[in-house]
Amino acid sequence: MVDYLTGRYVPIVVFQIILLVTDLLINIVSIILRSYNALILVFLIIQILCIILAFSTIFILFFSTYVYQVGLIELLHERFKHTIIVCLIYFLATLGINIWSLLLRYNETFTGNWPTEFIVFYILHRLFAPLYYYEFKRCFLRISDPRFYEDSR
Repeated sequence: MVDYLTGRYVPIVVFQIILLVTDLLINIVSIILRSYNALILVFLIIQILCIILAFSTIFILFFSTYVYQVGLIELLHERFKHTIIVCLIYFLATLGINIWSLLLRYNETFTGNWPTEFIVFYILHRLFAPLYYYEFKRCFLRISDPRFYEDSR
């Protein structure tokens, strides 16, 4: 059974790692390519889509567990509540910082003089990102535990 699950979840784990690395690289590239507005717009849309795909994949993994199919949703909620909250906060913060930075870029006020509130939110977002990466990686490694996919008898 463990070999089956290992083989089954290798592509999913690789896909999740690709999504996390893409998010990390876009966070880095968005700083470097500040003067290319159209390219930044495309990167930020890709970043939001990667976060949505990653979050959706986690829920698909939840729905395919034996624990969920039996109706013990509370057990999954209890074990992964912190990860879900961190993912939602990161998604909302990323969406907010992306919209705000695009508004600043297209209003021609992004010449290097950022508002103080934007700098604070930007730094908090970047400091929160490693927690998101850790929680998300921990979640998709924990959900591949064979105990979630078999009867306890």
